Amino acid sequence: MKFSETDPKLINLLQRRKLSKGRIKQYNTTFTELHEITEKTPSQILKIAKDEQQPFTDKHGNPRILEMDDRTIYSYQYVYDRYLSKKGNGERTKDEKLKTFRSFLKEYNIDLPHPIKYDTKTERTREEDLPTWDNVKKSLKYCKSLRDKTIVLFIATSGMRESDVVNLSIEDLIKAIKIYEINTVEEFYKNEEDIIPCWDFIPQKTSKDGNICITYNTHECIDYLKKYLEDRVNNNYSVELDDPLFRSKKTGDYLNTDSIDKLFQKLNKSLKLGKDKNGIYGKFRPQNLRKLFSTTCRKNITNVIVNKDKTTEIDIVSVFTGHTPPNMNNSDVYDAVSSDSFDNYLRVTYTALLPFLSVGKVKIHQITDEGTKKIKKLEKENKELKEKQSKNDERIDKLEKLFGKVDPDKLEELLKK
Repeated sequence: MKFSETDPKLINLLQRRKLSKGRIKQYNTTFTELHEITEKTPSQILKIAKDEQQPFTDKHGNPRILEMDDRTIYSYQYVYDRYLSKKGNGERTKDEKLKTFRSFLKEYNIDLPHPIKYDTKTERTREEDLPTWDNVKKSLKYCKSLRDKTIVLFIATSGMRESDVVNLSIEDLIKAIKIYEINTVEEFYKNEEDIIPCWDFIPQKTSKDGNICITYNTHECIDYLKKYLEDRVNNNYSVELDDPLFRSKKTGDYLNTDSIDKLFQKLNKSLKLGKDKNGIYGKFRPQNLRKLFSTTCRKNITNVIVNKDKTTEIDIVSVFTGHTPPNMNNSDVYDAVSSDSFDNYLRVTYTALLPFLSVGKVKIHQITDEGTKKIKKLEKENKELKEKQSKNDERIDKLEKLFGKVDPDKLEELLKK
């Protein structure tokens, strides 16, 4: 039962807040479990809570308000906590579910009992806590289908969130490869070029913040995608523009994030990597591949691109992962990003990263094309500008020692001598 589709009070909340699919799913899970315990719908729980916070007259004729610890929602909070503990839910999960329950009641101005405190502290992930690219390579051997292999490489080489991956369509793919002048799936998988698609989209998780994500995939990943889509065609599965890029085997429709999580749980078990340092999730999971991508990029690129006329500082990794770069707002970054092209600096930078994002051998021509030549030229110009500035600084120091503070109007003339 999905209360998000049947319960009027919950429907109103979701409509007003315009929540993400993931958050709606959390509300459904929470109230399905509460219904199992209480046999009450969200609206019924709300009515009980409203009735119990109204003043009433006791048997002696005195006006009274029911004490908080005597109210039904007080007991529901603790009964639900015990229920979740018996089911093996961790502290963080219990905290999220109780907050969801309380958020619904707060929406309708219900007085709430003090919240139960949970130990949700976690340690920051270090590089050694992440899976390695060798783990990614080995995981492909344990994948049971072309689709699953493609999904693993897709997340690892793009840094995309699983919630965005499952929502991609065939039309999104065609848009991502438009610079190759490919218009159909058949043209795509028959094309022998080393295709690197450009995914330019609004991330589901941060859509309210106005963030967009511009990222790519390695040719290696796309080779798997070509084979996967060709296999779909050969087995008479639809590949129309509105069809999912990654198809559910059970429904034929779009995958959900649960399917991705289950895939990675199986792979983590096969790889024998165990839990992460906080003992909550498996080490080999989508979020950690996203971190592996981000960390690999950040270690191997320079985040300063120098043009002929100015220096533009862009945190490229933030653009790849759909985050707002530090000390910049969205318009500072995205208004300056041109449409995809072979010499677009984001594509040029990603192309230069191919050796670090690949699990197999990288062909030499893929990392020595015009894009790579351009980035090397820019880096050279950057170095020359810094050296020139350093020499000028030294000359200014010498001039000031000889003549004192130099008149700015005469500085340029003296530096030319």
